[in-house]
Amino acid sequence: MRPRAVAILGERAEVPASPHVILVRTSASEFGLLADEVGEVAEHPAASVQDPPPFVGGRRADALQAVVPRERGDVFVLALER
Repeated sequence: MRPRAVAILGERAEVPASPHVILVRTSASEFGLLADEVGEVAEHPAASVQDPPPFVGGRRADALQAVVPRERGDVFVLALER
């Protein structure tokens, strides 16, 4: 039986009907992230990575490590070790 809800960044969330699992390995652990969909897999040069914008805040602001601005929409880099 598939779970109906999971914890995401400390918040409860519903499991999508057709979830995708992104496998992640950090220096400390391995785990999976549920995603509604995966739109693109891309590499970005290190020079394009910027600090998060100053307006990012709240309880889980530490979960955002960086941002990569793009014309088609920004890419947010999660701090997976946190």
